[in-house]
Amino acid sequence: MALEAGNPTLFGFDLRRIGQVWRNGWDEAFQWPSLAWLTPQEAIRVLLPDGGEALRLGVSAAPAPADVAAATLAVVLPEDSVLLREVRLPPLGGDELRQAIELEVLAVSPFPPEETVWGWRVEPVGAQVRVRLALTARSHVRAALAHEQERLSGVEPEIWAVATAPIVLQGYGEHDRMKRMRAARNRILLAFAGAFVLMLALAVTPVLQARERVFDAQRQYAALETEVASLLGARNALAVGNERARALRAHLEQRQELPQLLELITLLLPDDAFLSRLEVQGRQVRIVGQAADAAQLMKILGAPGSPFRNVRAPSPISRAAGSNKENFVIEFIVPGEEKAQ
Repeated sequence: MALEAGNPTLFGFDLRRIGQVWRNGWDEAFQWPSLAWLTPQEAIRVLLPDGGEALRLGVSAAPAPADVAAATLAVVLPEDSVLLREVRLPPLGGDELRQAIELEVLAVSPFPPEETVWGWRVEPVGAQVRVRLALTARSHVRAALAHEQERLSGVEPEIWAVATAPIVLQGYGEHDRMKRMRAARNRILLAFAGAFVLMLALAVTPVLQARERVFDAQRQYAALETEVASLLGARNALAVGNERARALRAHLEQRQELPQLLELITLLLPDDAFLSRLEVQGRQVRIVGQAADAAQLMKILGAPGSPFRNVRAPSPISRAAGSNKENFVIEFIVPGEEKAQ
């Protein structure tokens, strides 16, 4: 069922009463034994019909500690001026229960509605609630107040019926006591809320500190990466420079050895041999050319007294076309020791 304009009702519930229902629910909850301690009871000075008095703890027959000062005053009406009645009702909310009790009061009261003073006390009984009603006339209340005028000393008291199981009659001094009780309860709840917030802060603070340390470590790591990046770049540039220097040095050394190598090869080549190509890669040398006896040339280059090692022909020796010479491709290695010599 959707809400209609101008009709604040949803599924038969008047949404304008949601605040009142919320408050009534909490008021009932605070009456449970497990939560009743959140509403501290005041000491009440009770004036009894026989002229005696008692110090009670809240609206009950329980005596208050003798060293506690009374915060309010209550007058108990004589039993013969009060009409008592007991009814059983289903468990209802605060407003619904009050309306049901009002209907019962109007039905059973022997006094005119404007003269009727009433109160009730609710006790759960199984799936129902037992309501103890107390009714009287305002004239009886005025008579009781006039009788106790000397002991009242100008204080507006509460009006009770039945001293042993008190029922508070509505419309007199009970409102001030209820306000003080609610204020005391709110202070207790506020103290608990403050303690909860404090404990939550104590529990969360280490987590927040650890989180901040993690973020700080991340920031420091990022800053370190930025600093190290330039150092790594310089190191890489230095490594590249060193590699280029080594390559240049090797190239220069190779160029310095090339004349000596050519001189050695020239000394070992017979007069009938010539070179058409010379390749030098580090210590590896390849010569390509023609000779009258290429096999003999290989023997000369690989002889024990030769400065060359691992002399070999990577391809077969062949006869040159139209000539009495042989084509050869010979590879050998120039040892470092020999180079030094």
